[in-house]
Amino acid sequence: EPSGIGLDTSSGLRTERSESDALGLAFLSYVHTADGWSIAFYRHVLANIEASASTEGLFAGGTDCCQFRYLDQSNRSVLEVISYGFSTAYTLTETLSLGFGLVYYDTTIEIQSDLYLWDDLDDPMGSETSYHPERFVFGQTLYGRDWSIGFSGGFLWRLGSGWRVGGRYREGPEVEISGRAMVGSILDLGVPPGTVIDLPLRETAELPDNYGLGIAYRSLDSRLTLGFEWARVTYSDSLESLGVDDQSIDDADELRVGGEWVFVETRPLLAIRVGAWHDPDHQTRANEKADEHTRALLRAGEDELHFTLGLGVAFEKFQIDGAFDYSDSVKTASLSAIYSF
Repeated sequence: EPSGIGLDTSSGLRTERSESDALGLAFLSYVHTADGWSIAFYRHVLANIEASASTEGLFAGGTDCCQFRYLDQSNRSVLEVISYGFSTAYTLTETLSLGFGLVYYDTTIEIQSDLYLWDDLDDPMGSETSYHPERFVFGQTLYGRDWSIGFSGGFLWRLGSGWRVGGRYREGPEVEISGRAMVGSILDLGVPPGTVIDLPLRETAELPDNYGLGIAYRSLDSRLTLGFEWARVTYSDSLESLGVDDQSIDDADELRVGGEWVFVETRPLLAIRVGAWHDPDHQTRANEKADEHTRALLRAGEDELHFTLGLGVAFEKFQIDGAFDYSDSVKTASLSAIYSF
């Protein structure tokens, strides 16, 4: 409960949201086909995420006495995973095709957390925090830049009468994590200000695997296609591989449904697509082993429902497609093109 003094006027936690945009070439591939088999080379931006957050005026204690203010934090996280892959597929029978691939991952990860003292040291209850370098107390950075090799595989089974069943698997990348700390000048921590300390940390983080099953139906006149997919993402692999026991993250079972209608009488062909998918909460949260401060900052998120809309135009050798994915927290617009030799 708040004391009502200075900044300590809000019951519980008050949160705000920030927004950022990312733009870039997400996927590029070349595919060569022959009688009964195909081969592909590709570059894929699997992840491109940068997030930041800060705290100000995080208090604990009672309303009558002993209010305590935690040091304010400035946090920044970066994750970039670029994959370069080779894959091949072969038609075993008229109804069954198999494929497998090798993926080279180039992974960069950085998690930085800096602690700051408020501007007026004589007024801990009412002073704001400017996050200026002269207020910097102590910081810690976990970082890694590494490469790894993963496997992928899949199958396609043609059941007849327009029905198809498919399955896929992609092994996630690994990255070795190191750490360093830096000391500020505002407090005497026993070492000269600006000292950089290499932390005794050498852990390998495993990023999530991804696998799924799907079924699709296409009408005999090729106008209508309906599809459903179940996909599982093993988010818990990351924390478990690092041995983190005071935080948890759930694996996600994603459910997707979509449909396409093609105007086959038009030239060029025109296709309209709609869909939706369920994105379960997979936010890192503190568990019962964590302290009060960590439990306050790392809380569970919410499930989200995404809605998608797409439009495609296909010429004899050229195809262009646009799509939009909407949810409360993420909006994605994409534009793609295919040229057939």
